[in-house]
Amino acid sequence: MKKIIAISVLVLIIIGCNSQKSSNPAQTDDAADTTATMTETTIQTMTPTLTTCTYESVLGMPCDGPDSDQCQEGVWNCDGCSDMTGDNVEVCNGIDDDCSGIADDNLTAPGYVCGTVGVCAAGVPECMSAGGWTCNYPAAYQAVESTCDDGLDNDCDGFDDCSDSDCPCYGSE
Repeated sequence: MKKIIAISVLVLIIIGCNSQKSSNPAQTDDAADTTATMTETTIQTMTPTLTTCTYESVLGMPCDGPDSDQCQEGVWNCDGCSDMTGDNVEVCNGIDDDCSGIADDNLTAPGYVCGTVGVCAAGVPECMSAGGWTCNYPAAYQAVESTCDDGLDNDCDGFDDCSDSDCPCYGSE
């Protein structure tokens, strides 16, 4: 691999001049009316500085910084990757937010997606991409309890069978 080495050298030349009026009365041009006599020359050389570019082969190419996502939000320079952004967290929206190549992967469902009582407690949250979260309830789930003899809280309201006002046997327990 080639390395770019930049050498900076500053050479400063100072020339001091004394201006003198010309003694030739025939000269009328103001620019020619002065002559410069060099009185001193100083040459000063600064110490050269060397800079090595470690990332020469990828300079200017996109890169991902020290965050946990895979989004290339910076570019390579001699000092490394310029991406200093934070994590892009994957959310249920049909977009590859963390740049992993897969939309809506490695998600954690929020706790409110499925119910926590009755048969709903066995529900499995599912990301429906742009449609957001939904819950896959077990087959025993009923929006309105209609199976009143299975001993389950099928509509997830905290009441099972005859304890549920949706059932004809309500209050007979």
